[in-house]
Amino acid sequence: MMQTLYIIGAGGHGKVAADCAEAMGCFDSVYFLDDGYPDYNQALSWKIVGKVKDIGDFRADGDSVFFVAIGDCFARAKVIDDLIQKGIELTTLIHPSAVVSRHAEVGVGTLICANATVNIAAKIGQGCIINTAASVDHDCTIVQYAHIAPGVNLAGTVTIGEKTFVGVGSAVAHGIHVGNHCIIGGGAAVVTDIPANSLAVGVPAKVKKSTISS
Repeated sequence: MMQTLYIIGAGGHGKVAADCAEAMGCFDSVYFLDDGYPDYNQALSWKIVGKVKDIGDFRADGDSVFFVAIGDCFARAKVIDDLIQKGIELTTLIHPSAVVSRHAEVGVGTLICANATVNIAAKIGQGCIINTAASVDHDCTIVQYAHIAPGVNLAGTVTIGEKTFVGVGSAVAHGIHVGNHCIIGGGAAVVTDIPANSLAVGVPAKVKKSTISS
């Protein structure tokens, strides 16, 4: 029996997730939960049927699953962790045009977008985003709640830390380790390890400042 999918967050990223879910063809219906409801009750062709706090009303339906579509890594982590603690069933979305090795691991609550590649022995953690046309090569580890933006290229055996954002069009060289809670600026070329809590930009990428607010 096909399930009903409720996507939390009806912004731009949410619409990408909904489009992916429809392309998968394995959900009976797709709806949004968003705190803009009831003033905001439609996102393109998808209905917004309640606020995030209303999730229990929809959970009662045994054929319902949920997906958190919040682009900000820290906010996404908070919501997913809360839902898991409450025993709410989350799903994973993989666009049919993505290429994901059968030897890769993909965590619950992760979105793999159109034309992305996840190669052999890669490990994608819980609640990650592998965005449009991003490439994650062999033996990479993407720790939970990281976001790999559109067009990023990760060479083999790269590690991307928890809640780290790798900006659009960046490239990360073979074997590089990027720590937790980092931001890699768009178009960067990362050829040396980046310590945790760093903002790194440029070609080659250099650490500019800490991501921890003083």
